[in-house]
Amino acid sequence: MFLEPLQPFAVALLIGLGVGIERERKTREGFGTLGVRTFAVVALSGAVAAKVGSEALTIGLLLMLAALLAVGYRRAAALTSSESVDVGLTTEVAAGFVFALGYLALREQLLAGVLGVVVVTMLYSRRVLHEFSREFLRPADIVAALILAILAFIVMPILPDRAIDPWELLNPRRMTQIMLLIASIEFGGYMVERLGGPRIGALAKGFFGGLASSTAVFLTVAKLARSDQAKIWTAISAGLAAAVAALSLFVAIVATTAPSIMVPAGVPVLTAAFVAAAGAYVVMKKCETAALVSTGAGSPLDVRGVLKLSAFVFGLMGLTVVARAQLGADAVGALSFVSGLFELHATALAGATLNQVGKLTAEEATRTLLLAALASIASKMFISWVVGFGRFAIYMTVALMLVAASGLGAHFLLAAFWTA
Repeated sequence: MFLEPLQPFAVALLIGLGVGIERERKTREGFGTLGVRTFAVVALSGAVAAKVGSEALTIGLLLMLAALLAVGYRRAAALTSSESVDVGLTTEVAAGFVFALGYLALREQLLAGVLGVVVVTMLYSRRVLHEFSREFLRPADIVAALILAILAFIVMPILPDRAIDPWELLNPRRMTQIMLLIASIEFGGYMVERLGGPRIGALAKGFFGGLASSTAVFLTVAKLARSDQAKIWTAISAGLAAAVAALSLFVAIVATTAPSIMVPAGVPVLTAAFVAAAGAYVVMKKCETAALVSTGAGSPLDVRGVLKLSAFVFGLMGLTVVARAQLGADAVGALSFVSGLFELHATALAGATLNQVGKLTAEEATRTLLLAALASIASKMFISWVVGFGRFAIYMTVALMLVAASGLGAHFLLAAFWTA
């Protein structure tokens, strides 16, 4: 194709123009040293250097760019010294990165284009990023993020990826992955609820709280409905939103841990989540948005809680293997139902992991996971009657029964389809 050799240069030019336009709009007139034309030329210079393939040319262009940036920075600093203006180095760093992206475009056009879009987005979102880092993030949030990063990029890679016990259950790397997943779910739910803010309605509050603990949300809304009969519909919509969050997170765990059983185990639960979401929306139309008590954790990462939940998962995995070997597959289903009454996501993680390592067949894992999901819905009905009582319990039970029925219907339809 005649134009194919020009494609890398076109990508480099678009990157330079995108970054240059953003920088020129943010720079005060008379103080900027780099504008849209300069950035375009810098990007094309990188592409030309990659095309020629001469190390001397590349080094020469880099030295020239560094010298020009240094002179421009000193000039801008001198002009703004009397005005107490922080010049910053963002434009200069962006110019160097644009040169590198232009160089990369000759070999990896798609990667260079994606990185260019990311850079322009970050530059354009300067105010949002500054507010997020200075006002939104707390020291505890940063510490929690660092713990997750250390666990993911330092601890886990150095651990052996093999079982160290005769039953082939204790795989250090896989166990660390489970701990990391649990910690990430907790931290993610905490951040999502914080990002929602205090002004969101009952639907969002129930969903965000459900990411952290759907049981806690149901306890909260049941108490709300019992103390104020006028807020029954609000409480029901929030409870259904929490169920949506719990079921969606269940599907995400199955999809990432055991993708081979995603269709038989995930689709029915995903169907139930959609029905719960539709119900939450329909119910919410009947009432006004009301503020609910926050159900999110006060700490972004409860290390002790993560360790306890991880121990629960490991213990459940061991019990499942023993029950299957000694009592058969029926005992595994009963154990899954009982554990699902108390902790859905840990049970899902244990069942999916055992399928992934070959300890449970696809059929056994699917039955185990679906029973856990049913048990979780049943526990929410129990809470509705014990804590909420009255009309709230009746309406919530009917809604949750419809949610469970939709999931069971999807399961049987899938089973009929696969056997046909």
